[in-house]
Amino acid sequence: MGPTWGRKSEEWAIHLSFSPNTIPALTEEALASTIRKLLKLPSLELNILKIADWSLERVVAHKYSMGIPL
Repeated sequence: MGPTWGRKSEEWAIHLSFSPNTIPALTEEALASTIRKLLKLPSLELNILKIADWSLERVVAHKYSMGIPL
């Protein structure tokens, strides 16, 4: 993210996905623990700046076209 780029960047954006049936609590403590486990860095010091929750809906159209030749 910034202000520098690459492995030594001071800020990172991390995107996690969960099964709709097993969405965990999105607390700073829980997410920090998950990030440490994923990165295999148990003593990593980190500050979570923002937590955003975005639910993707799985929707399929009933019709893709109607009376318009493709």
